[in-house]
Amino acid sequence: MTKREQALQKIASLLGAPYEEPKQELNQQSSTMQKLAEASAALIKAAQSIRLLRQDNEKLAQEVSDLKEKIATIEKHDEAEKLANTMVQKGMLKKADVENKTMELMQLDSEGFEIIKDAISQINVEKTAAYMGETGFDFMYETDAEIEPEAPTMADAAANYIPNNKISF
Repeated sequence: MTKREQALQKIASLLGAPYEEPKQELNQQSSTMQKLAEASAALIKAAQSIRLLRQDNEKLAQEVSDLKEKIATIEKHDEAEKLANTMVQKGMLKKADVENKTMELMQLDSEGFEIIKDAISQINVEKTAAYMGETGFDFMYETDAEIEPEAPTMADAAANYIPNNKISF
């Protein structure tokens, strides 16, 4: 008999009640309660771990987003610089203005950038050396790009529809 059981037996005899040994069922319930308490503690610990992992995951997701943004900026800069250098090769821009043009091109949205890129790629320029007297050689550029005539203004359009030009602008 354990000390606990002996103490319970003395208390029962003092009270004049017969001592009954604890039933097996009570022992099983206390064992089950102990297991539930341990499981509850494990769940609390797991919930704390999950919370910390979520915070770490959010930090990592933000870092990934920041890195993707930096990569996109670098790629956009490289593409804008390449286009500016193409403009230099075609005689449309001075070498000294490449960085300024690069920054200007980076400000465009992707659609605007593509429009400019397509327009520049369609311009064919041939360099030919021409003697410029005392100064030596200079380069002249010839292009096969079609130059569109100026569009008529509203005043021109109105003048064409009004007989004898009675209205002047």
